[in-house]
Amino acid sequence: MRDSRRFSSPSVPIGFGDELRAALRVGSVTWGVMCLHRDLTGSGFTADEAAFLERIAPHLAVGLRTALLTERTASDPGPNDPGLLVLAEDLSIAAVTAPAERWLSEMSDWPRRSEPPQAILAVAGWLMALEHASEEMPKRMPRARVQTRSGQWLILHASRLADATGRGPITVILEPAAPADIAPLALQAYGLTEREMQVAQLILQGRSTGQIVDALSISALTVQQHLKAVFDKTGARSRRELVALIFAQQYLPRMIAEAQANAERDAGTT
Repeated sequence: MRDSRRFSSPSVPIGFGDELRAALRVGSVTWGVMCLHRDLTGSGFTADEAAFLERIAPHLAVGLRTALLTERTASDPGPNDPGLLVLAEDLSIAAVTAPAERWLSEMSDWPRRSEPPQAILAVAGWLMALEHASEEMPKRMPRARVQTRSGQWLILHASRLADATGRGPITVILEPAAPADIAPLALQAYGLTEREMQVAQLILQGRSTGQIVDALSISALTVQQHLKAVFDKTGARSRRELVALIFAQQYLPRMIAEAQANAERDAGTT
């Protein structure tokens, strides 16, 4: 890692030495990434330390997954505009719009770092990997979900601008996540099986039992069995309560704040 440009450009000037990373996974789902650094004067990470991190990583992943279900205090989420930032060749931030700067300030590892938040680097790195694997520009922009300090979810999109050389800088769009982006993640946090996830997502779409039977080619009894398991794991007691449980925590605070802002604006114009 010390010899790579990605590592040395942002890390060496601020005194970081050897680096150790771990993906925090439960099953096939990655819930976070841990990045540990030694200072330049210290020795590198040992094999025993890497093995210890490997042992505790699954437990940390379960903790992160559980944290998604922790109730957060409703607060005014502020403006909801998407933002745009432009990355330099060394993946430092070259330019940023005002909305993007506000979203960056909401990320947990910003602004304490001299480099962009890890989520930004992840989607940019993903784009570069896709470009390296093919001579053509990727047809789909790499996307990532990230939760802000206030509990709101953002979707990050990475793409590359086309300039006179055909290869301009990397840009990242930051925008508030839509309900369809967050529902699968919230359901995964409850530890649902793949089939329970499918049934639950169709319930969230407003599908009836008959429609779920047709969509999944299973019996009505099997649908009810899966739905009972979903209720047991989430604590919901009805389909309506399940919808509220999955969506209310993310979107109700914003709906309340927007309603209050509209009421105050209307009161000011009368």
